[in-house]
This record gives sequence, C-alpha cells and structure tokens, in this order.
Amino acid sequence: MKHGKILFITEEYSKNFYGVYTSIKQLSAFIEGNFEFKVLTPNTNNIWRYSRKFKKDLEKTISSFDVVHIHGVWQYPQYMGAKLAIKYRKPFIVSIHGMLEQWVMDIKNIGLLKYLKKSIYLRLFIQYVFKKAAVIHAITDLEKQSLKKYFPYNEIIVIPNAVDIKKIDEYLRKTKSEKPQKYILFVGRLHPKKGIELLIRTFNSLKIKDWKLTIIGPEEDKNYVNLLKKLSNGNKNIEFVGEVWGHEKFEFYRKAWVTVLPSYSETIGMVNLESTACYTPTITTFQTGLLNWEKSGGVLINPNVNELKQALKKIMSWSLEERINRGKIARQFVEKNFSRETVGKMWVKLYSNLINGG
Repeated sequence: MKHGKILFITEEYSKNFYGVYTSIKQLSAFIEGNFEFKVLTPNTNNIWRYSRKFKKDLEKTISSFDVVHIHGVWQYPQYMGAKLAIKYRKPFIVSIHGMLEQWVMDIKNIGLLKYLKKSIYLRLFIQYVFKKAAVIHAITDLEKQSLKKYFPYNEIIVIPNAVDIKKIDEYLRKTKSEKPQKYILFVGRLHPKKGIELLIRTFNSLKIKDWKLTIIGPEEDKNYVNLLKKLSNGNKNIEFVGEVWGHEKFEFYRKAWVTVLPSYSETIGMVNLESTACYTPTITTFQTGLLNWEKSGGVLINPNVNELKQALKKIMSWSLEERINRGKIARQFVEKNFSRETVGKMWVKLYSNLINGG
C-alpha cells in the first residue's frame, strides 16, 4: 500500500547530470513500495532553464502531491519549485548535492565573474525561498557544516549517498574472479575539482615500472583534459580509457589494487562506495566528508602530492593477503553504512514524517 506522493523537481534528468541523476534513481528505488513519485523537469535548454510550460505543468501537478523534493540549486526549476511549494503549502526538501561546497564557491577556483553571479543569485533568490524549506538535505556532516552559514535557521538533515549492493553483486557475477592486479584506478568526470593532476604527478614521481594508472571517465573539461594528457605524456603506464558503463566498469574496480579519488571537493563520491562494494579499498580526501573512512580499510588524505605519495607507497607495499583482507573490510563497511536498505529507511522515515506533519 502506498502512503503518499512525492514530487521530484530538478533542472535535468539524464545520465549527463551525473550525481543528481543517480540520486533520484536511488530515491525512486528506495521509496517505490511506500510512495508514489514523479520526476518533473523542463524540456528546454533556455538560459536559466526558464520555461513557462514547466511552470504551468507544475501548477497543474503540485496540488496532488504530499511532499516536494527539489534537487539542485542554480536554475529556474528549483526556484519555481520552491515558490509554488510555498504557494500551495506543500512541505519541501532541498537536496543541495554539493553545489554550495567551499571549493565550488571559491573565487580562486571559479573566477571573479562566476563568483559574483553566484553570490548575487544566492542572496536574492536561493536563500530567500529555500529558507522556507521544511528540510535542507546534506549528504555528509561536512556539507551540513558548510550549509549552516547559508541556512542558519533551517533544519539540516544528513542522509548519505547509497550503493545498491545486490545490483553490484549481479555485475560481479558476470566478471572473472581474479586476484587484484598492480594498477591504480581513477573513475569519474575529468574535471579540475577531482584532483586528477595530483594523481598523475604523484604516479610519475614514484617512477615505478610494474604498476599502471588507469583513468576512466568522460572528458568534461577539455582544457583540463589537455593538461592531464600533457602531464602524462611519455609515461606508457598511464592510460585514459574514456567512459565505461555496466559490468565493465565494475570489472575495473574488482581488478584494481586501489581506487584513488583525490578530490578537492566532493560529497562522498559514488566511486568510493562502488569501489568498496567491489572489495577494492580507496584512497580519498577529507574533503569528501568521509571522516571515518579509514575504518573501511581505506586511507584519508588532504589533496596534495606529498600525502598522496605516502598513501600510495603504503598501499602498494601491502602483501596480496593484506590487500584482499582490506578489501573484505571495505565491503563490510559499505554494506553496514551505505547500503540501499540502510539509507532507504532514512528517506522513508523523513518522507513519512513530513506527510504526517512531523
């Protein structure tokens, strides 16, 4: 029996939207047996994703839903979603998805013009309507602390990303069960905030002949990709694979000795969860918000060459037995803390409380 209706609002709903797309797909799976749901997004590429049709569709739709869940920050659909939720007295949740993290709001990283545009929009639009949200959703405790300066009077609830263990196990059954191999893996968008240049510089500095560095992901920022390829030029042990999906991606995880995500800014990062679910530990940064990650058998660092170099040396010195044991610890940790079942219960409880006026 369904216990209410949830309306998801976002600016885009396709695989190109990466984390937001994945999060909504997860949420749909979590709540499928408990609530009805619908995803509403504008079919336009206009500036600000402005669409009169979207507003009309939302006006027709919103009254029949119990809770509005807004994903993202910067576009018209999120702003109008909040405005109409307020107008029709619907409780609404805002998932920020890391879009207000310190790194992505730093003038040094985004430039003066973008910084000014974001700062003005934040004050005039986002804070004005989102302060009336029933709940602001953060993915980590670190993101929660960051959001308090923008929404000091809102309730901010932390619910982490999750990984579908059963689905990953289906992929793993399609892959060959092999011993971990001597290669270091990066998976993700080739974007400056991911810190891939740190990984390449560190790998080059180690001057190791029997290890490989495999980089998987879409070439999102062409200038940055050119920099990465220039840094790796001449090192035959560095390979750029491009985008990989499905069981092939999980086969890379399964075979890797370690997965490295040296991000300057990240809210957990699905790569960390996917890799550990595949029995492969990760090196990642404190900036992901995974402050207890070393309990997973992995390693936490700050995003710089010196710390990454020491972490890689440590992990590369593991015996095969220790590496396999660390992989088992990683898998147990992610099952306990980030499984679909664990995180799904958090969302069902939150939606139920809002529907019942809690």
